[in-house]
Amino acid sequence: RRAAAETAIAAGHAAAEKAWSERAGRLGVEIARRLLQGLTEPVAGAAFLHGLLDQIQALPETVRNGLAGDGAALRAVTATPLSPADQEQYGALIATAVAGRPQLSFEVDPALIAGLELHGPHLAVTNSWRADLDRIMAELAHDRRS
Repeated sequence: RRAAAETAIAAGHAAAEKAWSERAGRLGVEIARRLLQGLTEPVAGAAFLHGLLDQIQALPETVRNGLAGDGAALRAVTATPLSPADQEQYGALIATAVAGRPQLSFEVDPALIAGLELHGPHLAVTNSWRADLDRIMAELAHDRRS
């Protein structure tokens, strides 16, 4: 009985530790999200744009070709609205990165917090704080399981 009780206690401690670790991770991500939300898109926009362009360039050529097709429908998603001049600049740089003339529309998703994402019919290239925080949360969850 004693061995069974010790095993049950150890299992209870492990479950409680896992639950607290998950709560702490979620809290940390929420704190970071709220802190980062105060930065406006123009402050971080250029860095996210160049990061997205680098990610596009790193895609295999066949994938980039799929993005590049003339008339290919792509959506550029930002956390805050871009001015028409910024939309033109972003569009030109994205078209150069995919080496084509995609049909690019711009959308706003405040849940990104900050950043830029490019969505196509079969692909999303993400470079946003939401994506980074989601990745960090997944890594924390993986670390807890290890």
